[in-house]
Amino acid sequence: MTHPNAKGLELRAVFFCKTIEMSQLTNATMFIEQDNKMTAEYEFEDFNEAFAFMTKVAAVAEAMGHHPWWSNVYNKVRIELTTHDAGNTVTEKDEKLAEAIDQIFDEM
Repeated sequence: MTHPNAKGLELRAVFFCKTIEMSQLTNATMFIEQDNKMTAEYEFEDFNEAFAFMTKVAAVAEAMGHHPWWSNVYNKVRIELTTHDAGNTVTEKDEKLAEAIDQIFDEM
């Protein structure tokens, strides 16, 4: 998996202002599960690319009937997934949406 900020062998992902080596991630996902939610932050070339990503994610989330909490500032998109109907915990719905979101990101 590549990340837009990758520089040589210093492949890292940024989550909650923490730097995590990509080798620490499991299931080839950009999401980290913590505090009953899955969270990821994506960085893009510019606002248009970030917004295009969000548009694609919105279509998939709507089709799945499972909607993320997210925020966007210029070229960054932060996403949190949790299942409210299950008491705000991580469920299979979140895992499937996270996988779909990562796939969208990889295809951008």
